[in-house]
Amino acid sequence: MDPLEYLRAIRRRWPAVVAAVAVALAAAWITTSVTPVGLGPRVRSYQATAVVLNLGTSTSPGNENLDTVARLATIGEVPRRVAKAIGFEGEPVVLAARVNAFADQQAGILEISSTSTDPEEAKTLANAFARELLGYLEERKALTFATQSEPIQDQLDELSEQIAELDQEIVRAPPTIAERLSAKRSAKLFVYTSLSQQFELLRSAALTPSGLRIIQRAVPVPLPETGFQPPRSQGGRLVLAGILGLFGGIVLALVLERADTRIRTKSEAERAFDLPVLAEIPPIPRRQRRTIVTAARPSSLHASAFRVLRMGTDLMSQELVTRDGGWSVKAIMVTSAVPGEGKTTVVANLAASYAEAKNDVLVMSCDLRRPAVHQLFGVPAQPGLVEVLRAAKGRGALDGQVHATALPHVSVVPTGGLPDNPAELIGSESMRRAISDARGRADIVILDTPALLVDSDATTLLSDVDAVVVVARAGKTTTQVAERATELLKRFGAPVVGVVLTDANTQGPRVREHSAGERFRRLGWPGVGHNGWGRARQRTRTGVPR
Repeated sequence: MDPLEYLRAIRRRWPAVVAAVAVALAAAWITTSVTPVGLGPRVRSYQATAVVLNLGTSTSPGNENLDTVARLATIGEVPRRVAKAIGFEGEPVVLAARVNAFADQQAGILEISSTSTDPEEAKTLANAFARELLGYLEERKALTFATQSEPIQDQLDELSEQIAELDQEIVRAPPTIAERLSAKRSAKLFVYTSLSQQFELLRSAALTPSGLRIIQRAVPVPLPETGFQPPRSQGGRLVLAGILGLFGGIVLALVLERADTRIRTKSEAERAFDLPVLAEIPPIPRRQRRTIVTAARPSSLHASAFRVLRMGTDLMSQELVTRDGGWSVKAIMVTSAVPGEGKTTVVANLAASYAEAKNDVLVMSCDLRRPAVHQLFGVPAQPGLVEVLRAAKGRGALDGQVHATALPHVSVVPTGGLPDNPAELIGSESMRRAISDARGRADIVILDTPALLVDSDATTLLSDVDAVVVVARAGKTTTQVAERATELLKRFGAPVVGVVLTDANTQGPRVREHSAGERFRRLGWPGVGHNGWGRARQRTRTGVPR
C-alpha cells in the first residue's frame, strides 16, 4: 500500500486505534495508582570495586599469576567461603554470578567488582570476595608447604639417626674401618645438608606473606543511568502510555487491514477483478436509494459518477467491436458476483444517464428470482418478461410488455410473474429472440441479471450481449469472490468492459466528462482486461451476435 492507503486504512480502523490508546491509558493509570511513582528515590544500580595489587616479582616467592587468580576468585572454594562468611544460604554460584574479576597482568592489578541495586550489598560482596580470595591463597600456600615438607622432614629425621649411629661406630671401630665409616658419614651429611636447605626454602616461602595486597576497599558508586528512563510523575507516564497505545493501535489497525480481504479502493478492485474500474460511485444516502439520483439530482456527485460510468462503458465497449462493419454496442448486461452489490441501482442510473444523451433505452429485468428494477422506475411488476417467454410460442416478441416510465427515452420490460423454472426460461430460444427484438426497439438495451456466483441464469446470457459491466460494492466484495467471478467470466469468454465500484470513498468530485476518455486511455487498458480476454466475438451478420 502507498502512504495514502495506509492513512485511509488507519482512518477506517479508528475504533481499534482508540481502543488501544484507551487500554494503554487505563493500564498506566491503574499501575500508577496502586504503586505511586515520583514519591521516592529512583531505583538505581551501584557498583563497588575492591582493588588487589600484586607486589611480587618474577624472582620473589610472592609472585602470582593474576589471570589464574582472577579465575579462582569466582569458582571453586572462594564463593563457598564467601557464602559462609556472609551467611548466604543459597548456592554459592549465585553469589559468583554477581561478581566480576578483571586482571591487568601488565599493571599487576586485580579488580573485583560487584553490581547491585543495594549499595551495601555491592560493597559487601566485593570486599568479601577480595578478602576470601587472599585467605584462600594463604591457606593453599600453607597446605602446599605441609604437603611438600613432610617427606623431606621424614628423610632428615632418618638421616639424623643414621649419622648419629655412624658417629658411635666410628669411635669404637679400628682405624681402617673408622676411615671407611667416616666417608659414609660424610656422604649422608652432604645429603642431609641439601635436604635441610630445601626444607628451609619451603618454610621460608610458606612464612613469607603473599605478594597480593588489598590496596583499595570496595566503595559503592552509583552507575550512570543509560537508555530510556520512564517519567516519574503520573501525568508523564500517562502521556507516555498514550503515545505507546497510539503506535500499538496503528500497528493493530494495519494488521487488521491486511487480514481483511474486502475490496475498498479502485486499485484493489482492479487487481482483484483484473479489469479496469469504469467509475466509482459514492455512497447514496438511504433516503435517496428509492429514487434514480441521476434524474432526481442531476447536479449531484452521484449523477456525475454515473455519467462517467456511461462514458467509460462506451469507450471500453468500442474496443470490443470490429472496426469494418460499423457495429455499435447495443445490449449491455449489468451483473455482480454476489447479491447486494447495488446492481439494480446501477442499471437504473446507467439507463437515466444514457437517456440524458438522447438515447432510447430499454431496460430488461432478467432477474427472475429477486426482481427490483420495476420498483425504481415505478412500473407494474407484471405482465413482463416471463409472460413473453411463456406465451411467445417461439416468437419472443415484446409486444404489450414494454412499459413507459416517467423518464423520457426510458422504457422497462419488468420481470412479470415469478416462474418455477427461471433457468430454463432464461436459457431458452425465446429469450434470445426477445433480446433481438429489444435491439430493434431501442438504441441501448440494458439487462439487469442475477449474481454470477449465486445463479447460473446470467451465464446463459453472456453470448447474447455486446458488453458486460460487473458491479462490486466497496467494503463488501472480497478478493476471493472477485477472483471467482473473473475466472467464470473468462471461462465463458464474456465481453467484459470493466467494473463499477459502488459505495466508494471518493475524495471530492473526481468526475470530468471531457477527460474521461483520456483517463481510460492513459491507464493503458487494451480490450477488456490486462490479459486481453473477452475480445469481440465472431459475428455472423451485422448487429446480431452468433
